[in-house]
Amino acid sequence: MDSLRRNILNGRLCTTRGIKFQPKNFTKFYAKNYFSTDNEESSETKGKQINAKEKKPNGLQIDCEIKSPLKEFLNTDTASRVFVLKYAWKYIKDNNLQNPNTKRKIIPDEKLKNVLEKDEVDMLEVPKLLFRHMSSIRKE
Repeated sequence: MDSLRRNILNGRLCTTRGIKFQPKNFTKFYAKNYFSTDNEESSETKGKQINAKEKKPNGLQIDCEIKSPLKEFLNTDTASRVFVLKYAWKYIKDNNLQNPNTKRKIIPDEKLKNVLEKDEVDMLEVPKLLFRHMSSIRKE
């Protein structure tokens, strides 16, 4: 078995039970898992170690303090940026605030106009206009 593994890793044509395998057809995953030594870790254990670690929330998932016009729109004091954006898009779609001709343009109603402060907004401007009413909470 050792010579078979050595041939695969060196790039030579090898045979097993009459079937010809070329190293190009072998993936690194296959070669490591089926021809590994005891001191090498398999990819399965590496994946479990990564998933076992606690993941820190990134900048979009951290709760932020919400300022006045957005606070009235959401009825909450703190929320993550992801939540705010999802809530705003749900509100826009439920109330049919997108321009029927060009779906990229949003025509806000009175409630949303207080937050966005514009008469017509492009869809890519929405996060920027929403996030200006948010500030991160400082950890002490």
